[in-house]
Amino acid sequence: MWGKRHMNTKDTYSYRFVKTDTTDYGECSFSFSSRAGLEHSISHSLIKPGMYFSLYNMPAGSTWDIDFQIDSAPVTFSFSVQGKSLTTYKRRGHLADESICTSPGKALVANLAHTKGTFQIDKNLPYRNIGIAIDPDLLLSYISPYAKTIPSELTKYLRGDICGAFFLPMHPKMEKTIFEISCRNAFTHPETLFLESKILELLSYQIEALIYLGKRERKSTLSDEDIQRIYGARDILLANIKEYQGIVKLARRLGINDFKLKKGFRELFGTTVFAYVTKERMKTAQKAIHDGGKSVSKIAYHVGYTNTSHFIAAYRKEFGITPGKYIKRLYG
Repeated sequence: MWGKRHMNTKDTYSYRFVKTDTTDYGECSFSFSSRAGLEHSISHSLIKPGMYFSLYNMPAGSTWDIDFQIDSAPVTFSFSVQGKSLTTYKRRGHLADESICTSPGKALVANLAHTKGTFQIDKNLPYRNIGIAIDPDLLLSYISPYAKTIPSELTKYLRGDICGAFFLPMHPKMEKTIFEISCRNAFTHPETLFLESKILELLSYQIEALIYLGKRERKSTLSDEDIQRIYGARDILLANIKEYQGIVKLARRLGINDFKLKKGFRELFGTTVFAYVTKERMKTAQKAIHDGGKSVSKIAYHVGYTNTSHFIAAYRKEFGITPGKYIKRLYG
């Protein structure tokens, strides 16, 4: 089911996106000329006709600089798990370059038909990204019951009428599903069935996010500046998850009223600041457990808990098991 392709400085990588069992998706082919300094892998899985799943996984130190040229293309939902990337592209017939920057916690929707450009990752960080490529007709069949509630400008991207990219808000349910997919080897489910169910679950959350954007357009009281500051708050939390010092200090640092930060954060991310911090700490703790080599008390300190019993209680609430029992189950 999973095919891995290792690339080096001489490789050219390409694949065709299959729309049906017997028909290619028009002229859709992705050809990448890689100038990578280290080996890395890309895994693709056909979930169903018209839908592909991809996992990109590169260690820190990888120098990955890719040239691409795309004719027609599916809509791509991309979820950054680790690392940062920069895509610079030019639309056919346009002179100006456009760019897309990704970092953990961002959900990207893109249709880059009729473009050429470059893709680079930050070599100082490990890079891990999950992607879902879906034929626009199949995607529209999923969202058609909600078409009137999705912003019309975004619908043009989803139909493939125009190329470009936009970001969708992330919320805890979506992040949990992404984490489960990225750690799929820890599960005992039959991989194909598990993967398909989780990808459809993730896609449903994205459709919810699109509907939410439509509702927010009609009734949100947040200004563009407020939204930018609240996303800045989220980025600060992700970068300093161990050192969270409360919403008042966070609001003061960003120059925003703490009430507006509370209300706006819930509006954009569907949860409170404290719940978001706790969720991120639990995800970091789970990763530390899978990496191995740390005791429960060290993991608690690593994610910002000075009281190990408080950490154990939070972990059990999140995962339904204590970290000690989970470690025993994982390693015997």
